[in-house]
Amino acid sequence: MTWKYNELRQVGVDFENFDQVAQYDLKQGSDRGTERRLVERFCVAPGQVVVDLGCGTGSFALEAARVGASVRAVDVSRTMLDFVHDAASREGLSNLEIEHAGFLTFKAPASSIDLVVSRFALHHLPDFWKQVALIRLNDVLRPAGRLYVQDVVFSFDPETYDIAIEDWVDRMPKESGFSRKEFETHVREEYSTFAWVLEGFFDRAGFDILDKMYFSQEYAEYVCGPRIFSA
Repeated sequence: MTWKYNELRQVGVDFENFDQVAQYDLKQGSDRGTERRLVERFCVAPGQVVVDLGCGTGSFALEAARVGASVRAVDVSRTMLDFVHDAASREGLSNLEIEHAGFLTFKAPASSIDLVVSRFALHHLPDFWKQVALIRLNDVLRPAGRLYVQDVVFSFDPETYDIAIEDWVDRMPKESGFSRKEFETHVREEYSTFAWVLEGFFDRAGFDILDKMYFSQEYAEYVCGPRIFSA
């Protein structure tokens, strides 16, 4: 269908660029300790099926595979996936598969996945397609499954958007490895949305928000589970 969104095209920062991929973990502030704590937080264990959706360099996927889960590392960047493949091969992790896809195109049977982790990836989709993606994720999670989303989410007063965004793009290069230009590109070309909009998307997709945290007025995380209706 020609009206479907092409999520395989790059938006914002070009993560098909090898230099961007090589520097990604340093810029993002990723480290193995953080990934291990996330694995422990969700009690990832052998026999579980885990999807790292928008996996980037696969830092979480690799840690989940190390404890014995069956892991799928999914990303729209082939360069990122090559990075993950090489890392998994070096460590002999045969329980990690890679897939060139995204929220709208990855394949999984209904009620087949225990945990989906998505960090700083959902904002690549416009709002219409965010809702579609979350409906798909609700379908593939098991009834006791969990969805973990961490992303750029705006919780400031919309009327102050110009002040809030200018403060963010000015402040964050001092706190991260990304430049002001890259933050400006994010605002201009990517699709981060307001917290109240995203929370509505979770609800409409059939999720209960089990836990949430707003680290600042620009960043948030959510733990969601499929809503279980009782008669």
